Amino acid sequence: MQLPIFKELFIKKPDKELIKKVFAASSIGRAPIIIKIDHLKEQHKAASLIEEILKENMVSAKIPYPIYLLTLLDDYHGDLIPIKDMNELPKFFQKKEKMLNVKEQNALAKVKIYQTKLFHTNILEQMKKIKLFSKKHKELFLLSKEGSYLEQILAKIEKQNG
Repeated sequence: MQLPIFKELFIKKPDKELIKKVFAASSIGRAPIIIKIDHLKEQHKAASLIEEILKENMVSAKIPYPIYLLTLLDDYHGDLIPIKDMNELPKFFQKKEKMLNVKEQNALAKVKIYQTKLFHTNILEQMKKIKLFSKKHKELFLLSKEGSYLEQILAKIEKQNG
């Protein structure tokens, strides 16, 4: 298994079959990916085709590795992470390939096991469950925040009444 460093995909034109071929030849979902469409005139069409193909192949844009979209669009609001410049990428995945020591190889082997388990699950379905779970936690947080606020008001009133 290779280190998870950025792999770049260059989309020549917004054509569904061409994008499928580029994805089939790449390690999409197995490493962090940068999809370059900043040179295209029809960037909206290319972005929507990329998202459609990812959904067809049940590949998440965030798990296990992020997929970044190098685009000049200001109004992009899809699942992919839009960037305008390569300098916006996280430094974590910007490493040079090198020989790993034994400890690093063992850690990478564990990552590979977890990664294969992730590929055998429906990630998009799991993401829906996670969003539902987090939504309930947010509701609980807001209710407890409101309860704490009301307790503070009650304490101030009791202090004034004395």
